[in-house]
Amino acid sequence: MRNLLFLLSLVGLMAFAPAELPTATDIESVVSCTSPPTPTHILSTTEAPYRACAVYFGGYPAGIDGYEWTITGGTITSGQGSNCINFVATGSTVKVCVRAFSYGTGGAICYSGQKCSSYGTTPCTLCP
Repeated sequence: MRNLLFLLSLVGLMAFAPAELPTATDIESVVSCTSPPTPTHILSTTEAPYRACAVYFGGYPAGIDGYEWTITGGTITSGQGSNCINFVATGSTVKVCVRAFSYGTGGAICYSGQKCSSYGTTPCTLCP
């Protein structure tokens, strides 16, 4: 080790002690947010053009900054990020999923649980 330090000093490099890793408390103080509640249901139209909305019984809770939608058997045509999307069905079965998110400190994004609804070519009106 002594020879290595001597060699490093000769070439102008300095050796540093290993840095300490931050603790969970350190990280939480820099990056934090509160996860919003999971949408209660997905409300959808039953005829094309299709529209699906994330709904909460009792009203929309405070602190939601947006929504992230995914769809299988279809394509989102507009509304990504909002509580409602428009989509076209491209398969015989469509699965629509949504989760709410909120922004926190330090660039953190916290997500709710995911709510999904699957149906055939005709979407349900109030999807469980």
